[in-house]
Amino acid sequence: MSLAHFNARTRYKRNGTGSYIKKFLNARARKYLRKKARVDDASGIERKRPDKQAKYDRELVLRNRMKDQKKKERQELAVAKMAAVVPRLTREEVVKLRVPEIDVQIRWHCKFDAQVPAAKDLKGKKRGDKVEILMDVVGRFLSASANQPFSIAKHTEPQVHHSALQIPTVATARHSCSYYAVQCIRHTRAVGGHANVTNGHRCRIDAPLGT
Repeated sequence: MSLAHFNARTRYKRNGTGSYIKKFLNARARKYLRKKARVDDASGIERKRPDKQAKYDRELVLRNRMKDQKKKERQELAVAKMAAVVPRLTREEVVKLRVPEIDVQIRWHCKFDAQVPAAKDLKGKKRGDKVEILMDVVGRFLSASANQPFSIAKHTEPQVHHSALQIPTVATARHSCSYYAVQCIRHTRAVGGHANVTNGHRCRIDAPLGT
């Protein structure tokens, strides 16, 4: 059953189309409806529908990917903006800031202080109110820093983590040599000879293994 056929049957039942046809349509009108239905069935609309649906799905995927990319760029820009913030910790510095800069300073402290008001709670507040809010946040920040050492550079500059390098030691080198010697012995025993060449490399054991 095609989608158009299913929709027609469903509407026929829900809308009471059968009783309407019997009550208001004569034989000539019913003949026209049957002819129109045959024309619609022969038009090939149902064969084209999967292609249209597939095309729409592809376009939807592309639109969603573009939205995700723009969202990611906005998030990266916001993170970079927060990383570049230098916190102002004195009233003399805070009073010189403009309102957008005060908002940025307050958002910067959100990473460390759960009591910082959300951005939606700052809407409609005057500059003086925001200055006092920021100074309260700075006071808690300095108190926490006094109890626990805090590095501003650690939280304002991007951190680069390097994987630890494993430095070879004498023990690991001796273990590698011992392993290679064991492989040589196994090979010479397997071939039943006393040759000291394995895969083009000369094998010679001058000391017992493990020494």
